[in-house]
Amino acid sequence: MEEVSSVSASPRSASWRLDVHRCPGQTPLARGHPDKPARRGQHRQIAGRNHLFRPRHEQNLPASESSLEAGSPGFDSAATRQEKKCKLPSGFRQQIWLRNYTAAHHHHASPGTSTMRTVAKLFGRSPLVPLQVHMEKVEECVNGVVEILEGLMVGMPHEEICERARTVSKLEHNADLVKNDIRNSLPRGLFMQVDRGTLMSMLSDQDSIADKAEDIGVLLTFKALPLIDPIKEHFSEFVSKNVEAFRIVRTIISELDELAEMGFGGEEATKVEQMVDQVALHEHEADVIQRDLLQALFNHEDDLSKGEFLLWRNLLRDIGGLSNYSEKLANRVRIMLSIK
Repeated sequence: MEEVSSVSASPRSASWRLDVHRCPGQTPLARGHPDKPARRGQHRQIAGRNHLFRPRHEQNLPASESSLEAGSPGFDSAATRQEKKCKLPSGFRQQIWLRNYTAAHHHHASPGTSTMRTVAKLFGRSPLVPLQVHMEKVEECVNGVVEILEGLMVGMPHEEICERARTVSKLEHNADLVKNDIRNSLPRGLFMQVDRGTLMSMLSDQDSIADKAEDIGVLLTFKALPLIDPIKEHFSEFVSKNVEAFRIVRTIISELDELAEMGFGGEEATKVEQMVDQVALHEHEADVIQRDLLQALFNHEDDLSKGEFLLWRNLLRDIGGLSNYSEKLANRVRIMLSIK
């Protein structure tokens, strides 16, 4: 007799308990559906087709193997029992084992799950800490694209620009992985220091900054752009204003956990509000410079091809997006402080 499982049923209740060896197995299948797992309560339907699902007193099995003598028909030695346990069973028991094994070793399932486990642990301390982890990834994207823009102003070869742009794309992908892990690990229905909706909105704004950094790099790979003098005059200042707005909001996010410990009040809150005002100021100054650059671009459109003109227009727009989303993120922090 193959030792597969044992079922015990309480005489006073209709509850059933299925003890299955942790061998590669599968969940019970529904009647008439070979690929569909059985729902709760359908084990009785399967029980009619397999005596192993019946209560022990209906299986015609000895109550205890210890009462059997060696060599008797119902006796199995320890070696025989171990051999039977190691055999690969069939049917639903394979899926049960696989499900249990995957749950116990899910940190080996894929490279991204280890990050998710780490983020989940961070939520035990504060939901703001994972937001700071994501911002670190976003900062890597912005730093990468700043190097590309600085290279554009000094005549960096187009091949090197393309290579650096690919690096920024990889960094943005890493930021997306962290973002997805945070969304999947964010607890539901639990009291948190920050509203869940506010936290998700802030995460989305940070993701938009990383996306803009990647877009800037991708635009510069399409064609080698000439830097005409009317644009070169204010282009460096334009980049600096947008990047400075991001640097300030990055500092704000890095201090959120300390701000939460202070109850979102006191001198720390006043300091953060002042930094939010600085972000708004830099965003406004960047907008003014952007209008001047666009005017210069249209005034000298004859000096550029249609493709170069289109790329410059989109490039200025995406660079300006760095400060736009930085201001949006800073304003969410201001709203959070006002509510608290």
